[in-house]
Amino acid sequence: MLLITACAKNDQRAEAVPTGDTQIDFIDLDTFDMSMTRDLQREADLVVVRFPNQPITINELPVRLQKWLSAVHKHGQGLTIESQEGYVQKDIFSLVGVLVSGYKLVKNNMPAIVGRKYKAVITLNNADGIIEKVDFIRF
Repeated sequence: MLLITACAKNDQRAEAVPTGDTQIDFIDLDTFDMSMTRDLQREADLVVVRFPNQPITINELPVRLQKWLSAVHKHGQGLTIESQEGYVQKDIFSLVGVLVSGYKLVKNNMPAIVGRKYKAVITLNNADGIIEKVDFIRF
């Protein structure tokens, strides 16, 4: 009888995993990849990547972040860039080289698998191309 009760409790835990919004502070370590994989696998509606105390520009994306953006661009619903003033179409071309090199890293990798259900929106906070956040939005 105890064994049956324990199994029932484990089933309840599996159902209690939320799929709402999550926020991840970017750090260029494997823990970032593990957090992204976990949140995208559980199909979070929105995963917001922030860059506290480490300004990153649109032209200096870390390789670790490039592979996630490339996966969503190639296998998901694409990538857009916005500023506080709205959509920035011209800056998408500055990412082409970044996305191509990032795609080489993503082949046979987890970002390509879990990124299929997402699109990415890069939000710039000023004209210098400093990234405020990257939203991975489930569609």
